[in-house]
Amino acid sequence: MRKLPVSHAAIGRLIIALALIAIALYVNWSRLPSIQAADDNRAGLVIQHGNGETTPYCVDLPHETNTGYDLLVASGLDLKAQINGTEDIAICRIDNEGCAFSQEQCFCKCTGNTEEPCIYWNYWKLDANNEWVHSRLGAASSEVRGGDVDAWSWSAVASYDQENEPDETPPVMTFLEICEPERAAETAVATAQTATAVAEPMTAEAPTETPTPTQTHTPTPT
Repeated sequence: MRKLPVSHAAIGRLIIALALIAIALYVNWSRLPSIQAADDNRAGLVIQHGNGETTPYCVDLPHETNTGYDLLVASGLDLKAQINGTEDIAICRIDNEGCAFSQEQCFCKCTGNTEEPCIYWNYWKLDANNEWVHSRLGAASSEVRGGDVDAWSWSAVASYDQENEPDETPPVMTFLEICEPERAAETAVATAQTATAVAEPMTAEAPTETPTPTQTHTPTPT
């Protein structure tokens, strides 16, 4: 079986596609929170209110070692918290939504009445796969590093239990999208270009058959 030669155009398309894939891998690699620049002392914060309104904030971290509570305080948002110790801090109100402790209970919308929904500020952490994980730790026990993203949603659960989660998570927003939107846009463009290049068919062109000349017999004169 003869091998079909690949045209120069197909080779060119393959080289371009490989180059775009390399670019996309690089820019997507840089999106992972765990590998942000070590000197980047910022973190993302996403606040989702009960009406669905969601606002991102890029926050300068105030200390060398920071917690989720430090991130909230550094954001400058209206904040009410019930502080029972350095590692026991309950978040009662954020950005003027929630419970006005100490005028009322910190979990004023989660009183244990089974006939009413249990609503409070739920805490989320964005993992390396850019997916929200409902935090089992409180704000004072959760470490926040440069490049991390935290979220808080004023939402309902079946009952106040660390194992219970709201039915819906906040919209996913990466660190780049929050703190470096221009770089995030470049990432999206490079990814789209890669997808387009890979989707283009790269087929080998069949060779043109060259007819083999037939030998003609010249009669010998007698």
